[in-house]
Amino acid sequence: MLRRFTVELARSPDPQACLPLALEGALALCAGRWALLCVDGGVVRSPGADAPPELHAWLERVLGAVLADAQGKLEGVGELTALGVPLCADGRVVGALAVLGTDARPTTLARLEEWAQVVAALYTRATAHASAQVTAQRRRNAQAVTARALSQPDPDEALRALVSGHAEIFGGRGGIRFLNADTGLLEWNADALSAKDNPLEPALRIGEGVIGWVAERGEGVLVTDYPTWPGALALYVDQGIKSVIAAPLKRAGAVIGVVFAESLSDAHAYTTADLEILEHAATLAGTMLEQVEARVHSEAARREAERGRAMLEAIHEANVALLGSEADLQTLLQRLLERSVGLLDADIGGVYMVEGDEVALKATLGDDLLPRAPLGYGVSGGVAMRGAAVVLEDYAASPYHDDAHPGVSWRGHQRAPERQHWVHRH
Repeated sequence: MLRRFTVELARSPDPQACLPLALEGALALCAGRWALLCVDGGVVRSPGADAPPELHAWLERVLGAVLADAQGKLEGVGELTALGVPLCADGRVVGALAVLGTDARPTTLARLEEWAQVVAALYTRATAHASAQVTAQRRRNAQAVTARALSQPDPDEALRALVSGHAEIFGGRGGIRFLNADTGLLEWNADALSAKDNPLEPALRIGEGVIGWVAERGEGVLVTDYPTWPGALALYVDQGIKSVIAAPLKRAGAVIGVVFAESLSDAHAYTTADLEILEHAATLAGTMLEQVEARVHSEAARREAERGRAMLEAIHEANVALLGSEADLQTLLQRLLERSVGLLDADIGGVYMVEGDEVALKATLGDDLLPRAPLGYGVSGGVAMRGAAVVLEDYAASPYHDDAHPGVSWRGHQRAPERQHWVHRH
């Protein structure tokens, strides 16, 4: 039986699938009828018909007592005897074995203890080997996911492929939350969610839950038993989350988000090796974002430069054509304005000429332009007085806005004394 158990453990990719053989060996040693084996939090029953409810309860009680004090148990009731022994490996209890049979001799308990130690040692070794194989496969899968993500021409698609691909690797669900600099909350990026069911939960504060913990400290974390973790949130406990890994997403050394994966199965509890893979993915995602940002800025600058050159060439051509015509100044200004507004994709434009201490509208495209304004008033008066071009990204907040000049009125084209004073001050 030992040889058969050893061979099957070596062949099977899942060590737990071989545990029924361990129960068969225990039953043979003890002339047993029923047996229970608890390892890694799971309970395996012996093959065949189940024990009557009262006998099964007896076995469960013996199994619990062994797990509680890691001591062998021998209890007899009538013709039946319950034997229980701990499974120990590497100096720790990894499970327990209980058998209900007819052999109540102490020597039988000793043989069962020896068998339990062999089973524990072989099972632990096989589990470690299987875990190493899973980790190696996950690393290979992570490399493939990374290659696919980097091959995506669209930055959003690349980020989505990277994050959702790693969630699939870890056998759970995953995503990415970005830190909103304005609100200080960690919010979902809908384009980077796993393809699996991943509801849009409320935004998290820094320090809140696993994700908030990582954002606050800037380092990865592994939570193997989420329901008992001190910072667990009831929302995620109710969703059945068992294990979590999370890593910070950084750009230029600053945390801008958190990449994470969640397991809803005890069979897919994460390990430190999984966290290392996710941390690598997060580092890659941060580098990817930096490259994307640099590329976007570079492309924007290139497009702007090309647009500027095209505008200058078009304006030059228009000027040459207009100056060679016999049209009057008013017509030339109007044509030049229309051409300029068209090149800028604008809706409204005007040409003002300085007349004394005012500017007068000579050509217009659109409505609501002032016919005249004092020097220093509004955009036209301000540019004319300063003699320099200006770009206003926020007109309402700029010194050129009408509200920036209290007491100044252009209506009726009459300059009040206080307006004259304002003009002189500027």
